[in-house]
Amino acid sequence: MRTRNKRRMTNAEFAAVRILLKNVSSERMDAAYSALVLGEVLQVIANKYGCSRQAVNDTVNVVWASLQTYEAAREAEDKALNNDLPKGWKMVSIAAPVSLINQFKKDVSQYRQLSEQKSRQAGNLSACHLSPIEGTGSDD
Repeated sequence: MRTRNKRRMTNAEFAAVRILLKNVSSERMDAAYSALVLGEVLQVIANKYGCSRQAVNDTVNVVWASLQTYEAAREAEDKALNNDLPKGWKMVSIAAPVSLINQFKKDVSQYRQLSEQKSRQAGNLSACHLSPIEGTGSDD
């Protein structure tokens, strides 16, 4: 079986986009999957599903455009989420053993608590420096 590498998607990307395309039949989505994820040639797919190569290409174009929109939305979400983080922090997604993830979460929580304590202490020190000193005559 011949394959093409022009436009490709991962299985996970296709699964995410498939949810967005409820108006596309499952057969047409399967044909697009064959092209975009498995890399099969459009004519082979068309023969398999009993439709034209152009019909398969049209569905591939619809799915591909949805992927572009989905990626733009994810990028916008990531940007917004990162803007809400404290300075010097960055959001990441990781795959690791659960025990390591749990330890990482604990470490991050402790780090964040220490940072917040230091920030509050610095704020208290600033407030002390800004308070008028009694007996200086500034209020007299």
